[in-house]
Amino acid sequence: MAGLFDTFGGGSVPTFATLTKSANLTRVQQDHLVRVYTWLAATTGTAALGTMLTFMYHWTVNPTLALLGAVACMVYIGATDNGGLQATKTWTRSAALLVFGLLQGLSVGPLVAYTLHFQPNTLIMTLVGTALIFGCFTVSALTNRSRSWLYFGGTLGSAVGVLSLLSLVNSLFFGSKSLFSLELYLGLVLFSAYIVYDTQLILQRVDLGSRDAVGHALTLFVDLFAVFIRILVILLQNQERRDDRRNRRRRSDL
Repeated sequence: MAGLFDTFGGGSVPTFATLTKSANLTRVQQDHLVRVYTWLAATTGTAALGTMLTFMYHWTVNPTLALLGAVACMVYIGATDNGGLQATKTWTRSAALLVFGLLQGLSVGPLVAYTLHFQPNTLIMTLVGTALIFGCFTVSALTNRSRSWLYFGGTLGSAVGVLSLLSLVNSLFFGSKSLFSLELYLGLVLFSAYIVYDTQLILQRVDLGSRDAVGHALTLFVDLFAVFIRILVILLQNQERRDDRRNRRRRSDL
């Protein structure tokens, strides 16, 4: 552990500044990442607000409307990027990003409320696991100077396409719990890899002149949210299996 801290500067607890310095990022890249992660934190905050509105004030939103709204926000942010060189309509794009986070929080609110009511420890484990995965893979991306993950964009995109097709076929024709579990674990692996890929892609685009902090924050939030949902559902499934086994043992003992 001391060796890790020494790597990030002087044996002290590593900070974002020491991390970016050890990764040999340019000043432009460092400043851009600060803006990106600021917007990412703000979007995560609005998502948390959406979940709080669900279980504290019983706000609900139609899943289809939430999906359409989220897609509309993503399309608007992408359409107003202006080639990534000089983002236009800054305040409306920022608002769209925050609304996107709010809609995502509202859409997952019932699941979070259920978890908080029946399995609060599972929610805590999900938050910790998501933070660890996102943090570790981000550090890996920033400290990998070769930017080698940029070569895996096509592979990751194809894998997500296959996974989406598998999910659609399973939901329409099979309804297999085993296939659903496989989708969850594969999706967790893929979106964890996307954290590395997207982080390195952001750095590459900054080198090419892009300063679209809002669009880049949206990309990372999608990765973060996908990891969070999959960890939460996986942990809930595992807990339900343990409860089922415990109940069967109790019935067999009677």
